[in-house]
Amino acid sequence: DGVKTKTTANAGLSKYSTEFTLDMKTLAGVDGLKVKVTADQAQKATVKAEYTSDMASVSIAADPAAAANAAYSVGLAPMDGVNCGFSGKGAAPPTALALSYAQKGNFGCYLGLSGAGFSSVAARGIYEGLAGVNLAASVSLDGGAYKGATVGGTYEVDGSTTLKVVSTDALSLKAGLSKELAAGVTLTVGHAVDAAKIADTSAHTVGWTLEIK
Repeated sequence: DGVKTKTTANAGLSKYSTEFTLDMKTLAGVDGLKVKVTADQAQKATVKAEYTSDMASVSIAADPAAAANAAYSVGLAPMDGVNCGFSGKGAAPPTALALSYAQKGNFGCYLGLSGAGFSSVAARGIYEGLAGVNLAASVSLDGGAYKGATVGGTYEVDGSTTLKVVSTDALSLKAGLSKELAAGVTLTVGHAVDAAKIADTSAHTVGWTLEIK
């Protein structure tokens, strides 16, 4: 059919967004090209075009009212397991660079540079060597100063259910449980709270995502 719809909302429906993804290979015979249109409760819209091939990927996203300031990113895969890329906005030079290496099913690592003079650094790693379990960690620096770290993991409860847990170094906790309700239909229920406020019921946030493909 070439069209996918995804709606995300919080429990009170005060915030929500709807995304339509158009597979242009199916709809127009253009291999590797997808177009996403997103709108939220404030009627803010974004149009994003993504092209992907074995050696490269290109993405352009813009608010239709400010197309000249579109965000762009380019990724290259020069050899097996190695990826590099850059991104920016409008006609200005790139403002971010990235390099990553991965051994599928075992581990992966990433290094990103951004900010003025590329002084901001982000490093991430993931381990996938345990059956049904993925573990990940990240750390960030800005001008040499430590800015925080995150650890987390996913666990495949069964063939249609996945649990995800994430914590920051400040013990901000998030968890999500995804369940495939039927072929192409997935419900994700999420929860977030700061560990220091866990006894305060008003500090807990619950939301859900229903994805239909």
